[in-house]
Amino acid sequence: MALQFILGGAGSGKTRMLYDRVIKESMEHPEQKYLVVVPEQFTMQTQKEIIRLHPRHGIMNIDILSFKRLAYRVFEDLGVRIPVVLDDMGKSMVLRKVAAVLRRVGGGIGVSHVIRYRGLTLDPDMMEARLEGRPLELTAREFELLRAFISSPGRVFTREVLLAKIWGYDFFGDERVVDSHIKNLRRKLGVDYIETVRGVGYRAAKENP
Repeated sequence: MALQFILGGAGSGKTRMLYDRVIKESMEHPEQKYLVVVPEQFTMQTQKEIIRLHPRHGIMNIDILSFKRLAYRVFEDLGVRIPVVLDDMGKSMVLRKVAAVLRRVGGGIGVSHVIRYRGLTLDPDMMEARLEGRPLELTAREFELLRAFISSPGRVFTREVLLAKIWGYDFFGDERVVDSHIKNLRRKLGVDYIETVRGVGYRAAKENP
């Protein structure tokens, strides 16, 4: 089968069309193995949805994998040692920490990049976040989301803008990944610094002058 692109806006039914097609072909060709590759956090959700849609409520010849699990399966099939691979966000975080430490060891004054918003303090060089002086355990993408919001209080970010800014233009996956990350971020903050602008996106409230 040739490479195909399924285009359309959010909510246009692209995902459902793909699920229906995979189910149909898997039933017509039970001897074939089909792979559905989705972002890590959607593997279980996708599996449940395809099982629900399948007339037999089973997916014997359909595997739902994340990119990471697919890579591990390929490594295992090839019999090679599984390497530890940093994604672009992980590489950026390591380089920032190294650069910050080198500046401090060198005794240079440098320019402070610390961002403050209400009770939050973010140090992008060290990838450290604090709320009322308490350290926050954030993932790299949670940190970058929070940084985007509090660097521009009042600005509304759409999901599409956040995906391009944080995940990159080559991200392949569901835009709802933004919602799940913001949900986790809100839970860790314990204070709702991030507002939902219904039908548009998210923002940090503009501070009073």
